[in-house]
Amino acid sequence: KLGERVDSPDAMKLPLDLAIALLEDSDGVIDLDLPISGSLDDPQFSYGKIVWKAIVNVLTKLVTAPFRALGKLLGISSEKLEAVEFDAGSSALAPPELEKLKQVGAALAKRPALTLTIEPAWAPAPDARALREARMRREVAARMGLKLEAGEAPGPVDTANPRAQKALEKLYNERFDAAGGVRALKAELEKAAESEKPAPDKAALAGRLAAELLARLTAQLSVPEAELSALAAARGAVIREALLASGVDPARLSMAATAASEAGDGPVANKLSLGATKK
Repeated sequence: KLGERVDSPDAMKLPLDLAIALLEDSDGVIDLDLPISGSLDDPQFSYGKIVWKAIVNVLTKLVTAPFRALGKLLGISSEKLEAVEFDAGSSALAPPELEKLKQVGAALAKRPALTLTIEPAWAPAPDARALREARMRREVAARMGLKLEAGEAPGPVDTANPRAQKALEKLYNERFDAAGGVRALKAELEKAAESEKPAPDKAALAGRLAAELLARLTAQLSVPEAELSALAAARGAVIREALLASGVDPARLSMAATAASEAGDGPVANKLSLGATKK
């Protein structure tokens, strides 16, 4: 049991409440292998000092990498257990991530003094790009007269489809009329194709034009930070619901504020952090 914090140059600068919460089982018992070594022939030998040094080493490892320690103590895989990954622009949990959260839930059930904080995040570049692309797909689908079910994600735009090509041309003329619209861009692409051998046929040029229209229309869409923050919040809510479904007490869960991450072009990690209940 921990007493009040004491200012002392010899005090351990470690979150001991977290270390104890990681070690203590549901019966309040700590069972820990503690490897020690030393020579009884050494006149400076002190069993107490050796044991204390071993304890400090163990506690330091625990609080430095708590998820790794938790996985090792409970005999489960701890690989990437400290974060839940989402595809860019999505708040849907992939099956491996759902399984990961079930493992976290099982671990928390065996360590009742632990708490968990969800840190919902968005990645500015990949998430914004994915949201722009999804919005553009919906706009093109609407112009083509395609009806999507509620919550249904639009598929990629087929730039070889004449209906999609016409929809893109109408959208482009509406938004880039001052720059000459489709006619100006088509003339630009045809001129660039004059030096190609063999020369692209009419269908190939039409597809190339549609792809360029799609790229320019998508690039001009803006994604406000509020929309990115809402995506992160949706991710946090999905993580929380999955943990609740695995049996975690809601009182042991907390949600941090949404924040931007520094993710590259891969999955967007939403971190989890462990804490200890106040006794």
